[in-house]
Amino acid sequence: MVPESVLSAFGLSSSAVVKPIGSGHINKTFLVEDQKKYVLQRININVFTRPEIIANNNRIAADYLAKHHPEYLFLTAL
Repeated sequence: MVPESVLSAFGLSSSAVVKPIGSGHINKTFLVEDQKKYVLQRININVFTRPEIIANNNRIAADYLAKHHPEYLFLTAL
């Protein structure tokens, strides 16, 4: 499912509860509960060969929404 090394890299404990979200034909998405709730997504690098572009686009959208629509709930990366 999600390797312990991945949980540790995000500062989550090995006892975190991890559940899949959806069926994910391209990416795999998980709900991780460890004191707080997180959504963890594994990007398929065979489809998205440059995942840093996804991260950059997400940051641009988050910054824009924070500035122009601060009331809009937008999930951002840690």
